Amino acid sequence: MNNKKLKILDCTIRDGGYLNDWHFDLKLVRELYRAHSRSGVDFVEIGFRSTDKYFDPKQYGPWKFTPEQLVSEVVKGISGPAISLMVDFGKIDIEDIPDRTNSINSMYRVAVHKDKVLSAIELCNDIADKGYISSIQLMGIVNYTEDDFNQILGVLKDSKIDYVYFADSYGSLLPSDIKGILDHLTITEKMIGFHAHNNLQMGFANTLEAIKSGVDIVDGTTYGMGRGAGNLPIEILLSYFEKTSAKNTYNTLPVLILSIVICLIFIKI
Repeated sequence: MNNKKLKILDCTIRDGGYLNDWHFDLKLVRELYRAHSRSGVDFVEIGFRSTDKYFDPKQYGPWKFTPEQLVSEVVKGISGPAISLMVDFGKIDIEDIPDRTNSINSMYRVAVHKDKVLSAIELCNDIADKGYISSIQLMGIVNYTEDDFNQILGVLKDSKIDYVYFADSYGSLLPSDIKGILDHLTITEKMIGFHAHNNLQMGFANTLEAIKSGVDIVDGTTYGMGRGAGNLPIEILLSYFEKTSAKNTYNTLPVLILSIVICLIFIKI
């Protein structure tokens, strides 16, 4: 592992979109981005990148597609964190991703299940060739066997990928599981990320264990919004760092205010 500062990624809009089919108002997304311009977060993942070839725009909101013009509207006039987008492997064509010189986006994360990892690595390499930070998100990491790891670790090591993420997609991991997974993934000599879910209310404990074990980047969402039982609430993570960091680089208040707004929207008060 490297000695760089731990990075934090907010994926409220991308993961929270499972609750409303990505029908967020642009003003809300801008306010989230504005809040994180003061929170200390390093990346904001504002949605998926896809096209109507794979998803019906009549069913899904704009953040399922997140075209370049929409990214520009989010960040306009706000000096904030780097932007990230996620793609579902098999639901995007490399031609739909412009060269980095023509995009405000900084990173793409490729979400993939274990049976398609080797093919997804090829897509990640193509994304890196376009000039982006390239990340692979290993979904359902709890299902990986020793043989599964052995099939992919060498290929990951030789790839152009920057971040290898492991995702607790079913929220079933315990802190005691984290180190064993990291022992496998550090073989890749890549930066490692962890994406927690909160089905057992272990998202925070698992994330702290991942940080203790040396991961480079962790995720959270405002108010814990996300698929299933949700994610690690990013306001909890920021509060923890605000109390424990020697440097004055974290500010929870803007995100706490935003979480109240989001709560009111979803319960329609």
